[in-house]
Amino acid sequence: MRSAEEFDAVKRLIAAGINDCAIARQTGIPRRTVCDWRYGGLNVRTRLPAGSSACGTEHNFLALPREAYSYLLGLYLGDGYITRHRRGVYALSIACADAWPGLISAAKQAMRDVLPASSVFGVQRPGMTEDKLDQILSRQMPDAEKRAKAHFVVETDKGLDHAFEQVKAIVTALRAKRNA
Repeated sequence: MRSAEEFDAVKRLIAAGINDCAIARQTGIPRRTVCDWRYGGLNVRTRLPAGSSACGTEHNFLALPREAYSYLLGLYLGDGYITRHRRGVYALSIACADAWPGLISAAKQAMRDVLPASSVFGVQRPGMTEDKLDQILSRQMPDAEKRAKAHFVVETDKGLDHAFEQVKAIVTALRAKRNA
């Protein structure tokens, strides 16, 4: 998505009577986008100023600790989910059985590494067994179906560097699609 500044610049040039090709050359915004903004009546979503995000936090994903972030990504993609709570607080939940000692503490430490200013806590379900976990997971969508519905799949079984490269490729593809 383009920034509010880019959108406003194009609106000013359109109002000044400049043609779409000239606007595209001057701003670096694709001519098709300029054309859509012109003939769409400039009826587009409100855009955020450059460098801002919907949550109000500036994000620099390259500054995150790679190993901890990749580990959390693998946990999330494997058996995790994110929920939004009151006041815009998000929680990462990961299902695991008692048979995996140390996983909860490792996940909590990775969260502290990635988000040092945030509170991290764990809730353990006493008596969770492989069988109980299998029952919970059996009620979920099968992995093959998830993969078929996914826009992207990150393979996490070939190490952190491989997973990180896949995530970078996804970000690049999404940016290219957004800027098209």
